Amino acid sequence: MVSRDAQYEWLSTFVTTPGARFIALGAAGAVFEDDNGVVKTPITHDFTGCAEPTITNMQHIQYISNLCIVREKLIYQTLPKNPNILDCLDITERGLHFPYHRLGNLRTYLRDNKVSQHIRRKWIKNAIDAVTFIHSHGVVHADISARNFLVADDLSIKLCDFAGLAIGDGEAYVEEEDRYRLAPWSPRSLRRTCLPWDA
Repeated sequence: MVSRDAQYEWLSTFVTTPGARFIALGAAGAVFEDDNGVVKTPITHDFTGCAEPTITNMQHIQYISNLCIVREKLIYQTLPKNPNILDCLDITERGLHFPYHRLGNLRTYLRDNKVSQHIRRKWIKNAIDAVTFIHSHGVVHADISARNFLVADDLSIKLCDFAGLAIGDGEAYVEEEDRYRLAPWSPRSLRRTCLPWDA
């Protein structure tokens, strides 16, 4: 078992972006707010003073993060603009730039606000339209969750977080949240399990 100090050592190595406000850290990248909106970057760490096992682990995390951000860039370069998809304003070496949605993600919004049935039905249609649209362009999200829809000021929702998703014949780099697994010891995805009909 990893000690509590070792568990938190990697968090202290996370490198923030100067001049930007940290918003979120996910498995695939870090999100910051700056003067132009939001930027999503690969995860980077400062390894100064870290133990060798921590450095090895963090180098692996950085490698996966870079793969995921490269995949997200490819997906945004492939997808045409759509009102149900988070608009990518720019793709740079630093990362992906998006508009800032102050109302946050759908999961948090639903938890903190009373929402009419009319708006909920509208969101269901928006979500279905978003998934149908990306599928029509060969993109499989692989991580559909209320946290991956942002709520816009007009109360529409925008599907987001395409890091590590499948496009074309490629495999997804991401998997479902632990809360959606059958049990802690179960496989991450039924698709990757040897099932009788897969033979």
